[in-house]
Amino acid sequence: MKSKALAVIVADLAVVLIGYILSLWVRLEFNVQVMLQFEGFFRLLPIVLIIYLCSFIVFKIHKAVLSAASIGDGISIVSANLLATLILTCLKTQFSVLDDMPGSVILISFFVVTIFNVTIHFYSRGVLTLRHRHNQKTTSNATLIYGAGNAGRLLIKEILQNDDYEYRVLGFVDDNPSLIGFDIDGYPVVGNGQSLKRLVKQKKVNQVIIAMPSVTNGELKRISNLVFDSGAKVVHVMSSVALTDPNNVKNKLRKIDIKDLLNRSEVRIDSDGILEKINGKKVIVTGAGGSIGSELVRQIIQYKPTRIVLFDINETGLYAIEQELMIHSRKNITSCDTEIKAVIGSIRDENRLEALFSEEKFDLVFHAAAHKHVPLMETSPQEAIKNNIFGTKNLIDVSIKYGVETFVNISTDKAVNPTNVMGATKRFIEMMIQSQRCMKSNTKFVAVRFGNVLGSNGSVIPLFQKQIEEGGPVTVTDPNIVRYFMTIPEAVSLVLQASAYALGGEIFVLDMGKPVKIDDLARKMIRLSGYEPDKDIEIQYTGLRPGEKLYEELLMGTETLRKTDNKLIYVATPTLWKDDDIQSYLTEIEASLYKENSNDIKIILKKVVKTYT
Repeated sequence: MKSKALAVIVADLAVVLIGYILSLWVRLEFNVQVMLQFEGFFRLLPIVLIIYLCSFIVFKIHKAVLSAASIGDGISIVSANLLATLILTCLKTQFSVLDDMPGSVILISFFVVTIFNVTIHFYSRGVLTLRHRHNQKTTSNATLIYGAGNAGRLLIKEILQNDDYEYRVLGFVDDNPSLIGFDIDGYPVVGNGQSLKRLVKQKKVNQVIIAMPSVTNGELKRISNLVFDSGAKVVHVMSSVALTDPNNVKNKLRKIDIKDLLNRSEVRIDSDGILEKINGKKVIVTGAGGSIGSELVRQIIQYKPTRIVLFDINETGLYAIEQELMIHSRKNITSCDTEIKAVIGSIRDENRLEALFSEEKFDLVFHAAAHKHVPLMETSPQEAIKNNIFGTKNLIDVSIKYGVETFVNISTDKAVNPTNVMGATKRFIEMMIQSQRCMKSNTKFVAVRFGNVLGSNGSVIPLFQKQIEEGGPVTVTDPNIVRYFMTIPEAVSLVLQASAYALGGEIFVLDMGKPVKIDDLARKMIRLSGYEPDKDIEIQYTGLRPGEKLYEELLMGTETLRKTDNKLIYVATPTLWKDDDIQSYLTEIEASLYKENSNDIKIILKKVVKTYT
């Protein structure tokens, strides 16, 4: 038993002891001399204490937090005392165990002990509340709590008993009209969501805590935007886990993440279909050390392949994911049945791939290795072509040769009507994938096309976070630039689902939702960090980079979409490419690698990728 719980028990039993002695004193009309003659009464007190102890434990009185006592705690105290009184009365009247204990003393003691117990439990809360409210006057961190339900009440309890919270709580906001105007634990419900913007400005609120565990992303976004527009700087959300651990609410408060505000629908996948696709198979993930590749590995391993090979030229990233899996395996977080092998190598190395595929005989290939950074590839188009196009060709060739069942290529929305080298190389890869539809190979080749993922290496969100941490400025290329976003786990789970749908030659397109204005994204991230854009943190517009366009597309003009069983996955109508044409294009592209002028290379790339402008 913890020391605090033991202290509560000792205090409550001391109250019982004193209460019974006082009750006898009252029963004997305050005559001490006569009271001292009741030796049998005093000998029975240990029995009384044992019965009360058991009753207190049954009602968990020892687990009550004195500084946050509630009506429920009061009811438990009364119930525990009543149970003990009934047991003592039964022992006296039915079993003659307490013959030396006057029945009237048992009855009087019920009231005396109950009053004393309740007083002790609620006195601590009263003192702490007064002290907390006094301390609140010295802090300027004015706070409103959105949600006056159980979560909000638990939060008030935590704030009252923990001096680490420097919050000046002004009250609650709740959308239940029957609560408005009433006090909850001494704090008023001052309005509803519609009045939030006015309340924040009127009361000069610095912070709103959203105490609504089941709040949807859409509602969270709506509330957050109201708070941001009103100038409040910090918004927290309360995890539902806190409801099961009311004594540890503090650790369940977290800052709202930018992911919470994207309003993405929950991803639902057919786990059985993916399990059938992966379970018991040999799998290779290229680019396994990258953002997408490493998440592919994490999710694939949950479906228990017999063996998974992590393939990458990036030794740092590869080592990191290998160590992560080893740690999880030791802790039984991931399946211990899957053999894990990390292999350093480049997809540009035909001999390396030949040796690996001939040895392993893979069933599934998930191809995430690629050069992805647009500005860098504009200045080094040869490298983009060598890695993205010819590296993928090497993989396609060995996959066909060694009977791979399914080959899944990770594509990008930049492949649609590309304006840069990287996008053009990814579009040509899609063309190679589609050309396999006409071949007699047993391997099913598919590509999955989607937009930006949150938090990937080198993406805009980590860049913004770093710039904000350094005090700014935050750099945005253009105030009107927009991009599609989804989370990495979401994208990968849909990639795995698409692999289960593969028939061969498809380009699967993921539903990315509505495009996000990068300028708005930057401003929200600044506010989430507790600053005001253009005031605390400057936003600088640097102009579009080489190869960059204001908006991305998920479909080309000649493509239409067909639904799949998953509402977030579509199939683009296939464009049939003859393998002879693809081979001819590859010859031209390969010849361009010997040209020193980057523009000459781009001219040839535009010739073979007609949509590249």
